[in-house]
Amino acid sequence: MKKSAAFLSIGFIVCSGLFWLFIFGRIVIVPDNHISYNMLSMIPIFGIIMLFGFLKLIISRHLEPMALALVFVGTVSMLGLYLTDHFNILVGYEEWLRRGMPERPF
Repeated sequence: MKKSAAFLSIGFIVCSGLFWLFIFGRIVIVPDNHISYNMLSMIPIFGIIMLFGFLKLIISRHLEPMALALVFVGTVSMLGLYLTDHFNILVGYEEWLRRGMPERPF
């Protein structure tokens, strides 16, 4: 049980890292600030990752580094997704149209 939870935790962290690598690459390479899907739809996934980290902390009853990493990755990712949308850095296409096709701030 402990090994499978550790592998699942590592998988969550690696997938989150790959997701952000794609996002940063997309921001740097493509000059448009809109994308075909709404980025905010990923927030519940990162919320589940954060919840999994909290559950690991509660079950283990001590500060487990992997659980803290999950809580950190989930929290930072949700905040990052919100900020990329709020500041028009990377916005879903429909939302981009609704906002009047704003330019990227940089």
